[in-house]
Amino acid sequence: MSSSALIDVKSTQAYTLEFVGGTADPCFTKGLLEASPSVYHSGNSFLFNYSQTKVATDLRFLKMFFDGLSVGNTFNFTSGTYVDIDTGAQTTWNGQFQLQGKTGFFNEYIYCSGVSGTTSLTENNYDANLFTAPIQFTAVVGATANILILKNPGPDPLNFSYLGLYGSDFNFEEYVQVDKSISNQYRIPVKNSIKLSDDSEVIYFSPSSTIVNENLFFQKSMVYVYLRGSLTPAQVNFDETINGILRITADSPGVFSFNLDKQNFQQSVLKTYSGYSDPLYYYWYPNLSLNSFVTNNVMPYTNESYQFATIYHLVYNTVTQTVYTSSALNDIPVVASTETYNVVLVNDNQVESLVFSTASTALPKNFKIDLSDARNVGTDIDVYSDAACSIPFESNSRLIGTPGTDGAAFLYYGGRQDLVQTIYMRFERENVKVLEIIID
Repeated sequence: MSSSALIDVKSTQAYTLEFVGGTADPCFTKGLLEASPSVYHSGNSFLFNYSQTKVATDLRFLKMFFDGLSVGNTFNFTSGTYVDIDTGAQTTWNGQFQLQGKTGFFNEYIYCSGVSGTTSLTENNYDANLFTAPIQFTAVVGATANILILKNPGPDPLNFSYLGLYGSDFNFEEYVQVDKSISNQYRIPVKNSIKLSDDSEVIYFSPSSTIVNENLFFQKSMVYVYLRGSLTPAQVNFDETINGILRITADSPGVFSFNLDKQNFQQSVLKTYSGYSDPLYYYWYPNLSLNSFVTNNVMPYTNESYQFATIYHLVYNTVTQTVYTSSALNDIPVVASTETYNVVLVNDNQVESLVFSTASTALPKNFKIDLSDARNVGTDIDVYSDAACSIPFESNSRLIGTPGTDGAAFLYYGGRQDLVQTIYMRFERENVKVLEIIID
């Protein structure tokens, strides 16, 4: 397959889609922030710091909103509520700012001066955790946009957030196509994607795209995401519903560019075709959302590859077997009882132990045990460093997610200090079994 081909990597289903071309950009009047910043206020100066924000749609909004404003422009701030932890007093944030500066890849650092509504705000360092209602930003600008609106999004995977779109605003080449569209039936390059204050979601298209107004309400439409590149057969067959975090780092140990939420394995592979001018490292972590991503879990190992030499598919299967006895009268088998027990299946083969080995020096000594199969639901899984399962195994590994649900996995990272030769994975449901994992 050509590396210039467009590959379908993700999709969602919707009944309330609408294409709108050349409309007033809803980002500036209906954009939504779900997280709060830390704020430094001195004199008439305000510095907003959103660098600790983990809500990906917030970061995309900040990028779009402040890219549309220039130094000297004014914008409104509303709806913020801050509680003083010492006195319990509440402060309401409503007024107008003038933009003095912005920096950061997402415009996560914003410098502005107060125009109105700021005299009641005490000079202080405001803790992001003490905002009980996040500050919202709106502005009056003349920008127009070509968009696809999902009026009534559902929970994952029935929404745009699930698709993990970032687009040309973040130097990625992504395309969207809607199967039931008649007037816009082509693969349209994506600019960005955000959530609005009325709970609708919007995909922004390239300004050069020709979008015809089209209402697809009450039609079951599929929205497909395409990226350019080439995948192996194994990668093509990878489950698109297993989301994760794609961490992108600069070509220096410990320097992070940004995290991308709602990515899947295919998206992480094809991001390498995006054509960054500088060398960057890509790491994909199976994880449900950026909100639950704990950076401390991977901080010490930022300059290593987290590709897996082997991915095992494990099922803790329940077997129910009928037990017969023979009738003394005519030697006819009679059902006496049923017996229930468990077996461990790895890649559909029943095993008592698992040997991980890679002779290739080109492959990382990392492996993943996928625990997402629905047959694992209700299983307690723990990992130990001894056969008696008394000493928890915690180094060089992560046990993530809930067995039987998307993203559940055991991850082992080789090539580090304090390596072991054998670890023990304990399963408990109807019965208890222990899988010995030998690391060669």
